[in-house]
Amino acid sequence: MREISHYDKAIMAFFKNRKITAAPLSSWDMSSVHFQLFRDYFKNEEELKQLAKEVKWKNYKAIRPSNIDLDRVIVVTNTELEIVYATDNIKRMSGFERDEVIGKKPSMFQGALTSESVKARIRNSIINEVTFEETITNYKKNGSPYSCWIKGEPIFNKKGKLVNFIAFEKEVA
Repeated sequence: MREISHYDKAIMAFFKNRKITAAPLSSWDMSSVHFQLFRDYFKNEEELKQLAKEVKWKNYKAIRPSNIDLDRVIVVTNTELEIVYATDNIKRMSGFERDEVIGKKPSMFQGALTSESVKARIRNSIINEVTFEETITNYKKNGSPYSCWIKGEPIFNKKGKLVNFIAFEKEVA
């Protein structure tokens, strides 16, 4: 019965800010495919809240995505740009499991078609500790390239010290 309450919570959150002209069909047969995605989203959100508390992020609510987007991957790095956290859905986008990317640098996704100028713009934004938004060619675990939209932001603790970078990522056409 606990599983159903998680599902109900996920459905309510998903449709909270959406304009719906017809009632959504909600049955286990039709929507159980998405149930795991919703469960992962809420599990990942709790993990991210815990990380924010541990490192004492200054303004977690301002950084957190305001709407649920099950396709958006969230990656957090430390100040040395080593990945310290990634949402479960990174596997759907890149083919890599979370455990395979933790401790590595985001450059692990780059390859021959990755633009040097885009990499330079991202690097400059990181050095200057400012938000950036770019689309870059990354590579999946199987070696196939994909376009990845990234919105990256520096994260400061309550004392104003840079502690992490967060990236919201999505595969785009």
